[in-house]
Amino acid sequence: MANLHRPPEDDHEFVTPKWTDEVPLKPYLDACPDSATTRGTFFLHVHDHVTRELRAAPDALFEGVPRRRWLPFHSYPLREFMRLAHNGARLAFPRMAVSDGLRHLGWMSYPSFAATMAGRVILYAFGNELEDVLRAAPKAYGVGLPGATMRMREIAPARWRVELRDVHSFVDSYHYGVLEGAVRAFSHTPRIRMRKGPRLCDADFDVRWD
Repeated sequence: MANLHRPPEDDHEFVTPKWTDEVPLKPYLDACPDSATTRGTFFLHVHDHVTRELRAAPDALFEGVPRRRWLPFHSYPLREFMRLAHNGARLAFPRMAVSDGLRHLGWMSYPSFAATMAGRVILYAFGNELEDVLRAAPKAYGVGLPGATMRMREIAPARWRVELRDVHSFVDSYHYGVLEGAVRAFSHTPRIRMRKGPRLCDADFDVRWD
């Protein structure tokens, strides 16, 4: 009898990152279009986390960032968010490589978006289970990161394939953490592997959980 859940032929191309990379900011900024935007709620979660960790928001957090206040669902330049997140990863997680710091910041993206009224409407449109949220995730990415593309495919129970394209805000670290954070929010243990694309803004993920 055929194995209906046989792993895809390209399964061996996915790896678990070692989280030792320092993530130079300039190549990511250079690759990001001037027109790219994201929502204020994501700025707020970085700011609030750094403030909790350091009991203040130091000036270093805002290096290269022209503003210090954001409205949750207003649009702001994505490059500003990238600078804030990169600064925040270094400040809040000084003992980690920047890639791991960005990943940990990504953990808070899902709870931040889900806490907004619009986020709740989008994410729970199909129900309240993790699988329902994953089905709604492409629309959430379309709202939170206009211009980005997310494709989802269920491979087996508790296993999904996720494709992210034109995700310029550290797709290989911060957004790895976004996926982990969504799984963690449902009290599951994420086991995620990644395949980087030919561009800095593209990656595929094999998302599983226990």
